[in-house]
Amino acid sequence: MLTTIIKGLDAKTSEIREIGRTWTVFLTFDKATQIGQIIVDAGGGKLPLYEVKDSNQRSAIIVFNGDIAGIVVSIQVISPTL
Repeated sequence: MLTTIIKGLDAKTSEIREIGRTWTVFLTFDKATQIGQIIVDAGGGKLPLYEVKDSNQRSAIIVFNGDIAGIVVSIQVISPTL
């Protein structure tokens, strides 16, 4: 996982403060996997907006547009049915 912290300068106080965070989750599969769907769940918890940015038979990248620190995230890969 990679977190990106976005900071900005407060014009009134001239202090640098955190504006937001994004988290990038990199998945790597042990063997080639056919991906039909990727399901992301927090077991009833609230997740920030997220997007599967890339996926192939060996990996997937999911970006969360907000903080997920302290949230248990479950990621399930479902193979397509033939």
